[in-house]
Amino acid sequence: MRNNVRSNILRLLAAIGGALFSVLPLHADDRAPELEYVPVDRIAKYSPLFIGETHGTREVAGFVTDLISHSVKTSPVDLMLELPADMNELIQHYFSDTITSKELLGHSFWTRNIQDGRSSVAVFNLIKRVKALRGERKAVDIIAFDTRRDGKKKLGDRETIMAQNISAHIEKANEHVIIIVTGRVHANKALLLDNNRQAVATQLTESQRFTSVNMVATSGDYWACFSHPEKIFDCGRKVIGARQMTGFDQAMPEGIYINMKSDKHFDGILFFRHVESSPPAINR
Repeated sequence: MRNNVRSNILRLLAAIGGALFSVLPLHADDRAPELEYVPVDRIAKYSPLFIGETHGTREVAGFVTDLISHSVKTSPVDLMLELPADMNELIQHYFSDTITSKELLGHSFWTRNIQDGRSSVAVFNLIKRVKALRGERKAVDIIAFDTRRDGKKKLGDRETIMAQNISAHIEKANEHVIIIVTGRVHANKALLLDNNRQAVATQLTESQRFTSVNMVATSGDYWACFSHPEKIFDCGRKVIGARQMTGFDQAMPEGIYINMKSDKHFDGILFFRHVESSPPAINR
């Protein structure tokens, strides 16, 4: 069964030729790396784990919820989200019931005019699920690591600030299972951006050992904001431009596959057959 799954994944990647969201290629060449499926109850050993996603789907939040539920049975779990770092205090107040969900959603991040997938219903439901697990006395926490949006915002490159925030937490909580959910650009371990800037994960390779996987799917849609010639941003449901797949097995497990051969950009993939868009938690 495992060999069949591996064979189907290899044919799938060859047909895809990269990540289907046309945001960043998977960097799989004609000799796609050999991939090994990792059951959800064994993923914790790859911590710290970067999940490089396309923001704005339901499926990543659902997968992360399942992963946390399995991992917290044996270890404390820290979920790091691409939310402004000044939201950390609010999240802790929400967990302790000193503020309501409505008050948490009052943070400017949730109410900004341009709502991309980072502030989706799925993300907020994930926060609520973590709160519920804490109510069951599970050792799980959320850490926001993006640049602040308040008066204490640091000056400097956003990639570097996020890398510093993540690195500081890894150093502090190295015995925990750490899951970092971020955009796939930030999760790339070998990516130079404009002006010779390094992506978050690229910077961290110099000081930390971690695993980074790139989300791919064969069909579906996601919520995003794109530049538009007639308005500032075009926000809404975007359809994945998937190609026809050959050798695709509908029984192939969704989840994480790790490269058994070296790939400098990602250590594996988070595979979904189909994804659905998740709109903003607050619809403006």
